[in-house]
Amino acid sequence: MKSIRLIYILRVLCLLLIGSTLHAQGKKVELIKEDGTVMEGYAKFYTKSFSYRADENESFKRFKMLDFETIRIFSEDNDTKTYKRIKVDNRKKPKMLILLVEGPVSLYLEERQIYSSGYGAGLGVSGNTGQGIGGTSYSYSRLYLKRNNNQNAIHIGSVSKKKFKGVITNYFKDCPDLVKKVDAGEYSKKELKEIVEFYNNKCK
Repeated sequence: MKSIRLIYILRVLCLLLIGSTLHAQGKKVELIKEDGTVMEGYAKFYTKSFSYRADENESFKRFKMLDFETIRIFSEDNDTKTYKRIKVDNRKKPKMLILLVEGPVSLYLEERQIYSSGYGAGLGVSGNTGQGIGGTSYSYSRLYLKRNNNQNAIHIGSVSKKKFKGVITNYFKDCPDLVKKVDAGEYSKKELKEIVEFYNNKCK
């Protein structure tokens, strides 16, 4: 029994050690500037910035996320999260948005988790910043649509369910088949990803 318990403890310690090593190294990334320059290495992400180094022999250097056109973050399960610098209607500064669907119409996500009212509290991006003592947290997300021939994206996530059908049918009015499906109630507000994919595959 003691030997089984010891093995279990050792496994837990190994997992903790691996986790702390990965955190110290940072996440594997590919950074692309507006001029096409590509930087590969490891990064630790914060609110609107990140620390980057090309390999473990270098020191981390701080960059702003908006300094880059594209940021790709790779994970161990081969899942890639891609951030794009996108201009948004009614905003002077662009936003770094997560690419969900890419095509003639692209769908983007703005995702934030905010920590407040506690010692050491801060705002985290992609789960990198921990919560301080006594802090509280909340998160929010916003969805944006952008056509390839349009410089700016529009915020669509805050549209009420009542107005959603009218907004979507107007945005995709160049695709009668999709408009019919939305009017018939085949797509809801929660299925915006499916709506965009239908448009890109059937209406382009």
